[in-house]
Amino acid sequence: MLQKLAQNKFFLLFDYILAILGVVAALYIVLNGQALQARTGIYNDLDCIIAYLGILLVLEASRRISGPALPLLAILFLAYCYFGRYIPLPLFAHRGYSIRRILSSYKISSKG
Repeated sequence: MLQKLAQNKFFLLFDYILAILGVVAALYIVLNGQALQARTGIYNDLDCIIAYLGILLVLEASRRISGPALPLLAILFLAYCYFGRYIPLPLFAHRGYSIRRILSSYKISSKG
């Protein structure tokens, strides 16, 4: 009983941490929206860290809501963006994108 209570407190604390990180990631984009638009395509390291954090939080939220299938599918498509140059089939191959471009395209820009 005591172990289960301690485990629940840990998960409750973890949930609060995830919620705070989600608010931080959303507020960063809202408060810096005009600056992000002004330097479209030239994102700094903090922009990419916030984008990475946002993508991880969305993956975790979707895992909690719908189970592992949706986040695994999303991870598969993110991997396709990065590893597209190694796909031997010409129909699906592309030049591949850098991590920075994937992050900026999916989270920071108006496309994501």
